[in-house]
Amino acid sequence: MARRDRQVQHFGAVTKLVQASRDHRCRSIAVTALYGDASPLAVRMARDLCQNFSFLSTWFHFEPGRHRWRQFHPKGIEVYQTAPRAVPAHPAASFPLMALDGEPVPEADASAEIELAADAPFSLLRATVEELEMESSMLVLSAPPLLRDSNVAMALSLVPRVILCVPSQCDRDDLTAARKALEAMNVELMGMVMTGYRNPLPKWLDYLLGYR
Repeated sequence: MARRDRQVQHFGAVTKLVQASRDHRCRSIAVTALYGDASPLAVRMARDLCQNFSFLSTWFHFEPGRHRWRQFHPKGIEVYQTAPRAVPAHPAASFPLMALDGEPVPEADASAEIELAADAPFSLLRATVEELEMESSMLVLSAPPLLRDSNVAMALSLVPRVILCVPSQCDRDDLTAARKALEAMNVELMGMVMTGYRNPLPKWLDYLLGYR
């Protein structure tokens, strides 16, 4: 039941991503929050793409000095590792992105992440995101907080489409500021997910009215 409750918060957004991928409108999306960390939501969205729609998806967490990613498959998580390599001197230089090392693991919360070099240049970061986008049905990028971290502009320059995670008790002015910031960066707002909402109705009345 807890699993179903978590899905309700974001499953509409996941369905929208599936349709966008099938229509070839996009194969990548950034998930960001107004204030906090949106990576837990991004991970669940990437996992649900696989478990409910048989999509190969990749979760990429953008954080200066600690870029990590994890690939999800419909039958579990494939564990990938990167071999040590020199940073390409030219953006067009070829490099081995990932090498398969390990077997699928059953638990979605298992540690199966890869970390990009802390001093990776922007050209390598862009090339990595582009490669992951090509290898996945949908790439879900977790971006820094929209109103709290200046690095969000760099993340949204890599994936200029966003799903905004909005707390239920947020300031209306902050929402206006967020929309203006996205417009200034030329980023498409594909949808919003509300978090922290508590239904004021008792459960028996909620079921009686047919809201569940």
